Amino acid sequence: MSYLIWKLIHVLGVILFVGNFPILGTGWIFWSIVLLTISGVAFMRRVAPLQRRMHALAAAGAQVGKLDWPGYQVLSRSWNIWGMVALVAPAVAVVLMVLKPALPAP
Repeated sequence: MSYLIWKLIHVLGVILFVGNFPILGTGWIFWSIVLLTISGVAFMRRVAPLQRRMHALAAAGAQVGKLDWPGYQVLSRSWNIWGMVALVAPAVAVVLMVLKPALPAP
């Protein structure tokens, strides 16, 4: 199933970029897609792994009876920063989609 989804995304990407569709020439659409991509990458590459590490640290602390609080705080701060990136980027994309400002496109 994931191969089919990946192939569909690839084919649509080739059609949009090689086919010279003017939709990506519209600045607000292009930058909204960029922001949504940034959000997805931030979540997949940073937020989700940090959550797994935080969970593992908390589970290990529960078994031992003592949480490594300084280690957890370091992970939590990083999770907060990357989580904010993953949250703010699509919110800005929604604002761009609603307001449709005249932004330059590549």
